[in-house]
Amino acid sequence: MDSIPDRAGTARLGVIGGVGPIATADLYRLLVARHRQATGGTYPDVVVHSLPLSAGLETAFITGTADGSHRAEITALLREALDLFEGAGVRHVVLPCNTLHAYLPGLLRGRSLGWVDMVTAVHHRLAADRRRRVLLLGTGSTVTSDLYRNTAGVEFARPAAAAQREVESLVLSCLDGDLSGVPASRLRRLAASAGPVDALLLACTDLHLLRDRTDFGVPVVDSLGCLADACSRVLLAQPSPAAEAVGSGAPR
Repeated sequence: MDSIPDRAGTARLGVIGGVGPIATADLYRLLVARHRQATGGTYPDVVVHSLPLSAGLETAFITGTADGSHRAEITALLREALDLFEGAGVRHVVLPCNTLHAYLPGLLRGRSLGWVDMVTAVHHRLAADRRRRVLLLGTGSTVTSDLYRNTAGVEFARPAAAAQREVESLVLSCLDGDLSGVPASRLRRLAASAGPVDALLLACTDLHLLRDRTDFGVPVVDSLGCLADACSRVLLAQPSPAAEAVGSGAPR
């Protein structure tokens, strides 16, 4: 592949897409809308690479059953994406997937690529909104990891086993792009599955299809929306390639 020439004074963003495709498309839509509004109609400089995930690999990470071979396969795919971005003049990388988020720091080490940290962006939003106890809705891999850690200001509640299986079922439905038939009672049960909370976090970007639903009974924080806001700031600030992860001082 021939390198894409880098234009002086621009901040080119590389999006690792395909996990899942609808979330990737929505992130791009949000980026375009935010950038055009801020610049009077200019489009952002974005390169999207969609990972060719197999159905088995995708399901393993959604359900938290990924083993060593799955992790090796996804690592190779992510490394290939980063190689492509370096040849394309990308300055910052973004991965709109909570489940795979922890892979990026190690893979970016030694490269001339910055990255936009979704977890940091979420923490900033929760702190700004003064949320104290937040229900974590995500894949089995995300919920059982330490990606979202309790801090002095925020406690993350995890769903019980039955509710977690319900969340994973919703994630799989999101991949088909339609949650219009999900009853309000189902969402209310999920929101109450870990006791009282003052917000819930859609910690799977595929769940962005639920961000406008009011049936939960508590405010909804969408990790994909938080990421889009952080990416917009990077594109508008035009940072250098050596810039550190956006918001790297947030609790991790």
